[in-house]
Amino acid sequence: AVPLGLIFNEIFTLYITQGFEGMALGEILVSFKRKSLKGNDFELEVSHNGNRNIFINESKDVQVDLAIGLIEALSEQLDAEIIFDGKKIVIQLSLDEA
Repeated sequence: AVPLGLIFNEIFTLYITQGFEGMALGEILVSFKRKSLKGNDFELEVSHNGNRNIFINESKDVQVDLAIGLIEALSEQLDAEIIFDGKKIVIQLSLDEA
């Protein structure tokens, strides 16, 4: 579960520091849900209503590139599928029962 926490932290930090450039207010929405009644398939979705699509990284910000690389590497550790969709990121994964 540690890699999932680190993924969430990276996404949240990116949204806070990069997603609301020049905005006074903004909103981050987080959803974590089980995809079926039986099984261990889950989906983490984090989105924002800011004025910047961070995952395109048009500004070629090194910090953004590093964060995206870390998110991808941690997702790989979890054998998770990651979907960058505009101002939303979706991570689909299976968690073992512990």
